[in-house]
Amino acid sequence: MPTARELRRALKQALPKEAFQPQPWRGVRALLMAIFALALALIIVTTDLPWGVDLLLAVIIGERMAAVLLCAHESMHGAVFKLPWARQLLSWVGFAPLLVTPGLWHAWHNRAHHRGANQPEFDPDTLASLDRYHASWSTRIRTKMTPGSGHWLSAFGFFCLFTLEGQFYLWIASGEAPLCGRIPVDRNKLRLSSAALIGCWLALAIWLGLAHALLVLVVPLIVANMIMMGYISTQHWIRPQVHEDDPFSSTMSVTVPRFVDWLHFDFSYHQEHHIFPSMSGRFGPLVREKLREIEPRAIAVLPMQTALWEVLHLPALYANNRWLARPDSDRQVDLHNVAQRLELPTRFNNMAAPHMLSKQAAPVDPELANRVFDQTGQRE
Repeated sequence: MPTARELRRALKQALPKEAFQPQPWRGVRALLMAIFALALALIIVTTDLPWGVDLLLAVIIGERMAAVLLCAHESMHGAVFKLPWARQLLSWVGFAPLLVTPGLWHAWHNRAHHRGANQPEFDPDTLASLDRYHASWSTRIRTKMTPGSGHWLSAFGFFCLFTLEGQFYLWIASGEAPLCGRIPVDRNKLRLSSAALIGCWLALAIWLGLAHALLVLVVPLIVANMIMMGYISTQHWIRPQVHEDDPFSSTMSVTVPRFVDWLHFDFSYHQEHHIFPSMSGRFGPLVREKLREIEPRAIAVLPMQTALWEVLHLPALYANNRWLARPDSDRQVDLHNVAQRLELPTRFNNMAAPHMLSKQAAPVDPELANRVFDQTGQRE
């Protein structure tokens, strides 16, 4: 199979120039969505509706919050607005409700995640290794909240993990080697702005009172976290770790109903996004179409429900670059078998170095793996 660089070059030549231009009307649509969500919040606060109606409106607000954030994410890559002030406005509107500042997002996502997607030690969003799990208390807590860990805390992971991941990067991961050397950031500035944002959020909650704060702030925050984690977990966590930028090995897309793609600004086209981060998600279908013509074996895509099932049932730690494991179990799963079973690309030439094998775990036992997955990758 061609290298990631060769595939990118071929795709860029096959795509029209329009595909690489900002799409400002998507930003306008996102801002209108934010105004709509604010109007629903005002209805909850100023009217005396039945609690069931208020709860439904709160869920809609949360879904709209996630949608606006997804467009703000696109904007931070330069794919929506050319004007810096417009980009900054959409960024604050999109990220602040989930307690993330634009500066934190830029450092955490644009610089750290995209420069090292699914690379051990460099990607703050990748699953941790067994070694890291045993060495770091914060990693143990984060892993226990991760779906697939088997811990009771994982039942709450989807409700809050996106917001907590941002704070984990800000207060812990950004200052640890080697990530701090690779992505230098003004941590004090980011911490002050984040603390101010959280303080404003808490002050607003106190002013609203318990009942209204739950409906206008807490429930929407939970719903938005669930949507974000539904996408994030399925797009990287069942792919191998790599040693260089290679979205054809480390990243996958999911399929959702077309109207959901419209609502969520085509975020399901995630492999396509990692191929061309500064391209609007509007052109994700076109990128996939061209990739299918050039090298169909490189396409990694699953139905959302299938990918979620895998995330919930596969272990949540890397024993090495292509094996997943649990710290409290002998069960270890080869992602090569998983890829074959799900008909995903199985190119592992750019995987991370094999020294990532955990010293805390027993060497991977093929017979043990085959008791979980047989040679064709089917569950027993």
